[in-house]
Amino acid sequence: MSIQHSCSTSKATRQFLKKYGKARLRHLLSGFVKQRSPQALADDFEISLERLQQWKELLQHAIEMYEISPNLNSILRAERSPSPQLTAYLSQRKTRASASSS
Repeated sequence: MSIQHSCSTSKATRQFLKKYGKARLRHLLSGFVKQRSPQALADDFEISLERLQQWKELLQHAIEMYEISPNLNSILRAERSPSPQLTAYLSQRKTRASASSS
């Protein structure tokens, strides 16, 4: 986050608190987190969708996470596991090593 963005966020937050108060700020941020409909949030504050988008850009720091699909995860795990031929070869070597050491 740039210094300029940080300053504008602080200024926007102070202005919001002055006009709406802490409870309404919590309501707004909660709406963003719960992904409430932008129209519903705009209606709550009697503002335009454009103004709501401006608030959202100023007040939230977005972090995007991607979760790997379970199907893809199992495919990736399967690719990491050794081939059946290699597993058999290693098993035979282990058996021979045990037999020769006894």
